[in-house]
Amino acid sequence: SGVNTWQGNVVLNNNRTAINVLSGSELIINGVVSNQAFNLFGGGTLELGGTASNTMGAASIVWNGILELNKTPGTNAIANALTVGDHVGTAGTAVVRLLQANQIPDALTVTLNAEGVLDLNGQSDTIGGLTLNVAPTASSLVQSGVGTLTVNGTITLNVINGGKPSAASIT
Repeated sequence: SGVNTWQGNVVLNNNRTAINVLSGSELIINGVVSNQAFNLFGGGTLELGGTASNTMGAASIVWNGILELNKTPGTNAIANALTVGDHVGTAGTAVVRLLQANQIPDALTVTLNAEGVLDLNGQSDTIGGLTLNVAPTASSLVQSGVGTLTVNGTITLNVINGGKPSAASIT
């Protein structure tokens, strides 16, 4: 438990390497995360900070927990596709939160599954596309606060297994 910080680079040699941060814990990585993608599990917080762009070569997934993006503004914390949630959790249990502006590449599509949340936390960012998924027990959510989310491409709404389309929110 507590806060743990890694200042060095992290090379992920297997696609979708599991990073398990337990509830009540935080792992801060201030170096470059490179090579393959990661899966975030555990209910805790993973913060991607530092001054250099991450260069993961595949899609990352936040299955459970909070992913905080805290690179220098304009530096890519995420390098490839990003999916938030897995359709089986409770609403709001998979979160991506911006701690600085412009953390996601402008051409990247973000997919929010039913329990997924994109929290701009008052920051602004531009993305290429946004997919919102709605299921019977939870619905995806985008929270902007005073920030602005610009979507350069398509916003897609999917209703999964009897979900309620009116429940997806962009606030």
